[in-house]
Amino acid sequence: MLDGVSLIEGAELEEILATYAFPFEPDLDGAYLARLFQFCRDQYLFFPWYRRTRAGRRDGGLGSAEDLHAWVTEVMKASTTYHLNYRAAFKWPADRRLSLIQCPTLVTAATNDPLYDASVRLAPLLPNGRFLELPRFDDPTFRAVRHDAMAAFFAGHS
Repeated sequence: MLDGVSLIEGAELEEILATYAFPFEPDLDGAYLARLFQFCRDQYLFFPWYRRTRAGRRDGGLGSAEDLHAWVTEVMKASTTYHLNYRAAFKWPADRRLSLIQCPTLVTAATNDPLYDASVRLAPLLPNGRFLELPRFDDPTFRAVRHDAMAAFFAGHS
């Protein structure tokens, strides 16, 4: 199961690696907590999160306070290592590696996911995979549709 697949190369990859994700090292004045919160919040609003411009603006709006809290909490648990996952995902050459995955694979992406176009384009590279479009992140049915799609996929491949 792959939720959003990216392919970032060249200058765009260099910019993302130089700017996107870094450890949030704890400090005694708690400033890292404000930076961590802004990092999570701004991912709802911009892509990439640091491109706080009209061109970088996403149209889904801010998630619920509960969702933002959950995300902040998860990043805080790994504040000094979370960035390693982002960097690995950004550097992974999906166009060259997806064809090596032989097991049944479902690729999903919400229609307003910044990774939607890449996911649609890359999913056919999976020899035993398919793409499933999910509703927008801010659609009230998003969670249920994603849950049901995952449950059906795993029930059919267990």
